Amino acid sequence: MKPNINIKLIYTAVITLLLISCEKDKIRNFNQSPDERLNQQIDNYINTLADHPEGWLLSVNTGTEGGFNHWVQFDKSNRTHMLSDVELFDDRYKNSATNKKESNYTVKALQNIVLSFDTYNYLHILASPEGNVNGGKNGEGLKSDFEFSFLGETNSGGYQLKGRYNKAKAVLTPCTEQQKSAIENGGLKKAADDFTVFRKSMKSPAIEYNSVKADLDFSSRKITLSYMDKDDKIEETSAGGYIDLKSLSEENSISNLLLFDTLSFNEADITKLEYNNGQMYAVIEGKQIPVFDNKKPVIPLRLGYMLDYEKLRVDPSRLQGTINDPFLADFNYAKDFFQRAYKYTVQYLHIAFILHEGRPVMQLSIVYESQGSLYSSLWVYDYVMNDDGTITFTDRTHKNAGALRFERLLDRIVDYFFKITYTKYNAYDASKIEIKEKFPKTFRIDWVENNTEDLKEKLGGFHSTDNPEYVCPGILMK
Repeated sequence: MKPNINIKLIYTAVITLLLISCEKDKIRNFNQSPDERLNQQIDNYINTLADHPEGWLLSVNTGTEGGFNHWVQFDKSNRTHMLSDVELFDDRYKNSATNKKESNYTVKALQNIVLSFDTYNYLHILASPEGNVNGGKNGEGLKSDFEFSFLGETNSGGYQLKGRYNKAKAVLTPCTEQQKSAIENGGLKKAADDFTVFRKSMKSPAIEYNSVKADLDFSSRKITLSYMDKDDKIEETSAGGYIDLKSLSEENSISNLLLFDTLSFNEADITKLEYNNGQMYAVIEGKQIPVFDNKKPVIPLRLGYMLDYEKLRVDPSRLQGTINDPFLADFNYAKDFFQRAYKYTVQYLHIAFILHEGRPVMQLSIVYESQGSLYSSLWVYDYVMNDDGTITFTDRTHKNAGALRFERLLDRIVDYFFKITYTKYNAYDASKIEIKEKFPKTFRIDWVENNTEDLKEKLGGFHSTDNPEYVCPGILMK
């Protein structure tokens, strides 16, 4: 029986060796070397890019100004044709959305596989470190790139990219034939313009999620979120974004705003702004949360000495629809009285929180026109800030000769903040004035609803605690 066992063992060994030999042949025949696999992957990228004649939307998130859109058409001869929406940011590059730039590109292996735009195009404008090229800070520019590493595929059949120098995030998205046709006819600019018009239709966009309101400012490049956290601290965060060009097809009249990074709000994440049937939504945890016009910002207004805003311009000619009675009635009364008496015309009020003789005060300037030149009558008001956040004006004094001379004509404006009655008044000698009584006044400093058409600036003002309808509104300034 031993011979039979030996024959069996020998047979088994031969079969095993043959199988191992076949497996090695399979490995040798079907597995490539690392270099071969790398070159194959590079060829795959080039073929994918070049075999899409409709071109690609290359969206790049700069480090300072948010996202920019570029349409790029690749060919197999390492040439590209490119259009860009950079003209909307810098008018030195007008017609970037219709004037194609041709340049070289390569897909090569460095530390990983890299898409590089080797000759000058619109990407190089954004990536330049010279401030005079793109308006950025010298030595940094807009913190963008023109060489990008491939990170992986997107759900839309495109690619996630990352800049090699400034780490700028980017996305390559394949375009449709319809989008290509629209883009070649200025579609990048049109899509951004339509988005901007929609944004301007809201004075102060806001959202509310889990009982917390937030200001939600956005453009076709980025989104900024501001809100009060549970400790009453103002949180402000932003993320770069890019419009997806849905408005260039029949899917949407306004494009959606996609974000390069999620935006944290109230322990949840905003991933994009989505437009649907005239309404914009913030997509939070997969839910559509309506963006509404709050007419005024949600976070408290910090107006005062050394605060976010230190100045306020009360200009009825620019605040039509917002400045209303009874303040407007007093303004016009003083303006007409002054004009009849001196033929001078009051133009606007300038209110500023300043340091005067070593103490913070509020300065009121009534600016008037005489024979083509502007002059100011100046008063300063002492004040205290109350525990409830209101402000009480406790005294006022003349700061120049115009204030002394014209106060009795303009008193309806001057008395708004702090009223004084006189036993005797002298328009030329303050030492001969006798004060009868002083009346401190208290106000709530707050935002004012912007109801003026085409006015972009933020508005704030003084709301009388005695009469909520009595509001002095103005354009906020730093």
